[in-house]
Amino acid sequence: MRTTITPAELTANFDVLPYVSRPDAPAYTRARFVIEDRVPGLNLTYDRPPAAARTAAPGADQGRQTVEAETVRP
Repeated sequence: MRTTITPAELTANFDVLPYVSRPDAPAYTRARFVIEDRVPGLNLTYDRPPAAARTAAPGADQGRQTVEAETVRP
């Protein structure tokens, strides 16, 4: 996870590797979340699921729905 903190927001990039069994795996940002100053909640601003998940059956997006449900603003 890489974070950038400014007076206006905190941005968290979750970087992943497609494999760890060999050296030089290409890292990429899997998801990005932003927390704005004085605004409750976590905002998913970027989502790049693994290739297998992009071709999965309907309902495979449950993780994203959970994040959205837990961060709904009042």
